[in-house]
Amino acid sequence: MTIAGASATMYSVDGLRFAHLYQIAKGFQMCNGNSPGSPKIYVDCNNAWFRGGKSVASVVTLLIRLAVVGFVAVPVCDGTRPIGKQATPMRAAAREKARIESFVLRAKITELQHKLNTQQLDGEERDDIEKELADSNTALKRKETASQNAISDNFVEELREGLALERAHDEQGSAGGSVAEVYLAEYQADPVLVQSVLSKECVLVISNDGDIAVLAGDDCIEVMNYTRDEQIKIRTTSLKTLERAISYITSSAVRQAKIMSIRRGTGSSFYPIFEGVTSLSARAAMGLILGCDAIPKGLPGAGPRHVSELLEQYKFRKRKRDEGSDIDDRTLAQYLLIHLYKQMDNFDRKVVTALHQAVRYEPVNRMPEKGGGDEGDDD
Repeated sequence: MTIAGASATMYSVDGLRFAHLYQIAKGFQMCNGNSPGSPKIYVDCNNAWFRGGKSVASVVTLLIRLAVVGFVAVPVCDGTRPIGKQATPMRAAAREKARIESFVLRAKITELQHKLNTQQLDGEERDDIEKELADSNTALKRKETASQNAISDNFVEELREGLALERAHDEQGSAGGSVAEVYLAEYQADPVLVQSVLSKECVLVISNDGDIAVLAGDDCIEVMNYTRDEQIKIRTTSLKTLERAISYITSSAVRQAKIMSIRRGTGSSFYPIFEGVTSLSARAAMGLILGCDAIPKGLPGAGPRHVSELLEQYKFRKRKRDEGSDIDDRTLAQYLLIHLYKQMDNFDRKVVTALHQAVRYEPVNRMPEKGGGDEGDDD
């Protein structure tokens, strides 16, 4: 699941190496009082396939590189896509549309090539057709790639075979790391990664989606741009967590440089809306408003700035209530969800509640929850 606009809500630093990731994970492991040994890092292998070259070999290489520096790399693969994930049919439709557009472009290229070969053209006409032909060929390659942008149905089996052939489950190098057996999620890898952080098994997770840090909370660090050493990026919803992570890097020069290079959001846009929000219900509601797999486009026109304004409105309501005003005691999650279904055309309370629960209670997502109402039970 991807949260739209997540990059504008997080703190990040880049230019890291795999060795730095291990130092960060080891630092958290020791200071949190976790059991000694190689720290774990959970890897969204479907995400790694798309980001790392769209091959099983690239995923195997990534897992082994993590093991060589000392991690126990836990590969997690998607299972069956949940029916609540509206992005899945949208992506399938996009691939089919790209396939049809590829067919149209091939016909156009054939026609243009025929004109060049059979018609008498002046220099300007020929130049125009050659330019249009080159542009069409470029567009064709892009559409053909988009039409085939789907992971193999046999990906899990191929990954297991690839890891076995490379003996990746054995200890790698001298640091004691290894690759764990492939974990096949019941539905998506995302809730498995979220649970790995909430259960204190790890702090770092490999994923570019943005939703892991949103749902796992301020203690989670997402690892991005992980295909090349020295270009790795980490991000989190908490400045304190990022500064703490950097403090575990052993090189003082690198520590100082990275503290100075912490980025807040993207460009001039920065709204740390998730920072300090401990409620999973509220974070999930914010994700629905921004846009996620359950509501791919989110609330029309609503980005991080809009959510930031809603949070300020809620804080004002809460202050007035605490001062004795006759204002209901709805939670932040309830406040956000009510706003969502009132603003969305054709969305009633039941639809919004179902989508919210699809995000919160996805199978394999063993997150601790408190009992309560349909619209969120904590704030």
